[in-house]
Formats: sequence, C-alpha cells, structure tokens
Amino acid sequence: MPTSHLIKPRWFRCLIGRQARQTLLETGAGPDVFRLMLAASGGPRWLGLVGIDRALRRFLKGRSKPLPTLGASSGAWRLAALSSDHDGETYEQLIHEYIEQRFEGRPTPQEVSAVCRDYLQRLFTGERIANSLVHPTFQLNFTTALMNSESPSPWKTVASVALATLYNMLDRRLLGQSFQRAVFSTLPHPSESPLAQPWDAVPTTTIPLTAQNFLPAILATGSIPTVLAGESGIAGSRSGHHYDGGLLDYHFEVEAPGPVLYPHFSADPIPGWMDRFPPYRRISRAARSQLCIIMPSDELLSRYPTGFYPSRHHFKSFDNDHRIRLWSETVDQNQPLEKELLLCLESGDLATVAEPL
Repeated sequence: MPTSHLIKPRWFRCLIGRQARQTLLETGAGPDVFRLMLAASGGPRWLGLVGIDRALRRFLKGRSKPLPTLGASSGAWRLAALSSDHDGETYEQLIHEYIEQRFEGRPTPQEVSAVCRDYLQRLFTGERIANSLVHPTFQLNFTTALMNSESPSPWKTVASVALATLYNMLDRRLLGQSFQRAVFSTLPHPSESPLAQPWDAVPTTTIPLTAQNFLPAILATGSIPTVLAGESGIAGSRSGHHYDGGLLDYHFEVEAPGPVLYPHFSADPIPGWMDRFPPYRRISRAARSQLCIIMPSDELLSRYPTGFYPSRHHFKSFDNDHRIRLWSETVDQNQPLEKELLLCLESGDLATVAEPL
C-alpha cells in the first residue's frame, strides 16, 4: 500500500461507497480498477469541476483498455472533448468556447441553438470526431431524451415535460409514456462494460455514434426544452425529436461491477432532473455502493467569485463581460485542486482520504 501523501485533502472531497472503498484498498487504486466514469448534467456548473476533469484525464492515460464513459448534456460535452485528442487541447478549447458564449436580450431557442451549434462545429473538427470514435482511454456514451413527435411545437414540448413529471412522481418506469432514452455510443462496448445492456427499466434505444451523427447528437444532449430547439432527423435514430439527456439522466443510476469515477457538484445524486421533485427519489443502494464522487471542497467553493458554481441563470443576472470574468476566475481557482487530486490518485490514496457515501 503506498504511503499516504494526504491526511485530509484541502481542495477536494471524495465520497465513496462501501464496495468501491473495499476494492480500491485491496487493489491499490490504479487507473485500471475503475469500470465507468460518469458526467452529470448541470449546465455551467461543470466549470467548477475542471480541475477534477484535468487530473482524471492525466491519471487515466495509464489505463490498458478504454474506460466506458456516460454523460448527458454538458457532461456529455466534457466527455466528448476529453475523448477527442490525447493532450487535452479540445477540453481547454471547450472551456474557452463555453465561457465566451454571448447572448443579448431574451434569445429564442433557435438563436441559442445556433450559437451552440456554431462553436461545437469549431470545436469538434472531423479529425477530433474521428479520435472520439476510437479513443484508447475513453469509450464515449451519452444520452438524449427522445420524443415521438418530429419537431414538436413549444406547447407540445412543455406538455410532454409536464406529463412526464407527473408520471415520474408515480414511478420512474412510466417516463417511457413521454420520452425514450436514446444512448449514442461508440460501439462495440469494452468487455464487462456496465453499459452493454440497459441499466434500468426506462425504455432505451442504442444508436451507434458515427462521424455523420456526432454533431447533431452532441447538440441534442444539451438541448434543454424551451431553452434550445433540440434535434430531429439524426442519422441512425428512429423518428422523433431529441432533447436534453438530463431530463431522464440528470445524475445517472447505474449499477456497475466495480468502482465508478464521478466528478460531481452534488453529494446526494438523484437519477433524473424530474427526480428533484419527489423527496424520496435517490439512486439505489447498489449503485451508490460503487460510486467515487469527487467534488470541490467547501473551502474551494467559497473562493469561487459567486461563492458557488456557475449557473445558467448568470446569463440573466450579469452582462456578458461580467459573467465571462466570473466564470473565467472560477476556472482559474481550480489549479490547486488539480494538483492535489492528481497527487492523491497517483499515490493510490483516494480511498484512504475519502469520506463514506
């Protein structure tokens, strides 16, 4: 067992499930021990996690086979950027492009989609998309919420979300009455991947991720209803309209056969965005047991310029220049987190310094 370099981390917290802790303590916590990496929805909150993503990218380069990854919305954008090259350049450019978004007044969903489509096209070049489909470290998977209707009206979209919220209050499995989960995946799955089969009872269809559907699918997974327009006619998909994957998979609930890395902004994950309303809805004990949630410490969070994570409400609260400065400063504050976490990972100390989940 490596000698611990950290008695208590200052800049990050790790909350770990019982089975994950036991596995990491027994194996020494090398990069190959992890079976899955998750990336939650949450809009701009991911900018408070960049130090974690950067440290994990460097640590996981030592893997002997690809690690299955699963994301939705901005979480999917992070994973796509991480899998697009070998030096982290795409991820750094995503930070810049995301922060530099500019909107005036109250933009329509079509206008927001046009801005996002424009910078995603700059970001994910043909070469980078090709890299994502065969990356040696990250096997990319991400979700959308698929409506039956093609190009639905705003009224129909709102009605479907409202109806799904009511169904979800009764039973999460009833979400299939309004939305189906679409999983865009770079196939084939690695051996023993927890994503090789649907991970819950929500109706699910798997769509091979290709160079032809990469850009519309990655835009669709971040298309919050009534905020962005969403996408119809995606190559390889059945008919229907794709919206934000976080509707069904806000924080995910996947039972994996081994430890799951989870950079996150919450210590108490819920499966889908609509699960915030029933106070009893949390991820299962079996899924929780394998989680390794890594998040900024309270001390680091207090140093963020707003005292919390960036929020999409900042587009309304601040003018563009002020928001861009705040978000850029948040990213800059992540440097000590990245260094401390990488030291912890490389020394095999993650389970030693972790809190119980």
